[in-house]
Amino acid sequence: MELDAYDKRIIDLLLSDSRRPIAAIARKIRLSKESVYYRVNRLVKTGYIENFFTLINASRIGFQYYRIYLKFRLWDEDMERKVVNFLRTQKSCTDLDILEGYYNLTFLTMHKDQHELGLFIDELSQNFGLDTVDKSLHLVTKLHVTISDSQGNTEDKIIVYDSPSIINHDDLDIKILNLLARDSRIQSVALSNKLHFNVQSIRYHLKKLEKSGIVVGYTASLGIERFGYFPIQVNFRLSSHKVIPKLLEILTQLKTLLWSLETIGKYDLSVKIIVEDMPQVLSHLEQLRKEIGNDLISYELSYVRKHYTINPSPFQAILT
Repeated sequence: MELDAYDKRIIDLLLSDSRRPIAAIARKIRLSKESVYYRVNRLVKTGYIENFFTLINASRIGFQYYRIYLKFRLWDEDMERKVVNFLRTQKSCTDLDILEGYYNLTFLTMHKDQHELGLFIDELSQNFGLDTVDKSLHLVTKLHVTISDSQGNTEDKIIVYDSPSIINHDDLDIKILNLLARDSRIQSVALSNKLHFNVQSIRYHLKKLEKSGIVVGYTASLGIERFGYFPIQVNFRLSSHKVIPKLLEILTQLKTLLWSLETIGKYDLSVKIIVEDMPQVLSHLEQLRKEIGNDLISYELSYVRKHYTINPSPFQAILT
C-alpha cells in the first residue's frame, strides 16, 4: 500500500492529537467522514499506525519512572521469552525494547517510592540475578516526544517528572487514565459505558486531568519500518545536563528524533532515532561530535530489534 496525500495528512493530524474526532479530521482535509474512517482503519490494519497512546505525567499522582538495562550471560529466544513473561506479571512495567548492543534489553518501570522499587528489584534479582552480568538503573527526570509531520514541521511534547507529588484525583480519574493509556482514541461515550458514569462526568474528569498536567497530550505510534526506517537507541554520557537542549535541537533538525529520556544514572540522555541505514547513523553522530565537542563524553549505540508494550497500562497496578 502506498500512502497518498490524504493518508499523510491524516497521520499528521493524529500524531498531533490522536483524540481528534473523525468528523474534525474530515472537515480539516475536506473528505467525507466515511472516507476518513476507512482510511484510519486501513492505516492501522496495514501497520502504518501501531497504536494511539496518551502522554501521562505519573509524577503528578505520586509515581516516578525508572529505566533499567540488563545484560545476560546467555541471551537467546528462551531467555527473552522468560523475561517477557516475568515483566508481564509486573503491572508497573511497560515499554520493553530488545537490543542489539552492549545491553540485551531495557524497560520502564513505575513506582511510588524507593521501598516499592526495592521490592521489584529484589524480585527481578531472584528470577534473573544469576543470569545477568550487568544491570544499570536510571531515574527518569524528563521525557521529550518529538512529533514530525510530512511537511517537515516538528513539535516537542515534554513531560517533566518532578519529585512525585499528589495532585487531587480520585478513583474515576485513575480508571480513565487506565483506559486512555491503552487507547487514546477511546471516546467519552465509550468511557461512559465502560466505567458506568454519565458522559458529562467523564468529560469533566478528562478536562480536569488535562488542566492539572496529569494528561499532557495524545499521539500515535507509527510502524516506522513501513516507512523504510529502522530504530536505533543511543545512550549519551555528557559533561552536564546543560548540553542536552543543544543536542536535542541538532537531532530534531536532522529529522530523526522520535523521543528522548533525560536520566540520572550511568547515562545522562537516551534517545531513539529513526534512520535509513547505518551510514546515516554514523553521519549524525559525527555531526554531534563536531557541534557538542568535548561536552559529549561518550555514547553507546544499540539497534532496537523488537519492542514489547508489556502492560498496555501501568495504571492498572493502582486499581488492583
